[in-house]
Amino acid sequence: MRHSIVRAVFGAALLALVACPAAAEQVVTIDTRPGVTQSFIFLEAAGTATANLILFMGGNGKIALWRNPDRRNNNFLVRTRGGFAAQGFNVAVVDSPSDRHSDGLIGWRGTDAHRQDIAAVIRWLVARAKVRVTGSSRAGLPVM
Repeated sequence: MRHSIVRAVFGAALLALVACPAAAEQVVTIDTRPGVTQSFIFLEAAGTATANLILFMGGNGKIALWRNPDRRNNNFLVRTRGGFAAQGFNVAVVDSPSDRHSDGLIGWRGTDAHRQDIAAVIRWLVARAKVRVTGSSRAGLPVM
């Protein structure tokens, strides 16, 4: 009985995140390293932002924004980005950088170059809202 209640509450919370209408979003592309750009989907928080949230897909980390303009993806974090914005987060869903379009992020996430790319995303977010930055999943956020 107790497990059924926990599952029902978790399911309702999950459904609320998925069912939230998508906030207005944009694809942002910034320079990160010489000759390299980093693209991400950005959604501004509904109301005043309580935090900047960077969502990282697992696996190869490719949303493929350069060829997928409708931004559909089966990844949970990509699908639920609007729900996070509705809860007061500025949201950045990070794609693989321009020099990793073919290879993605497998074996790349721990590199200095990846840290530079994400540090640039953090600077961009903090310039918009001076609130804390947190990440999800395969975050590996650099110390700033």
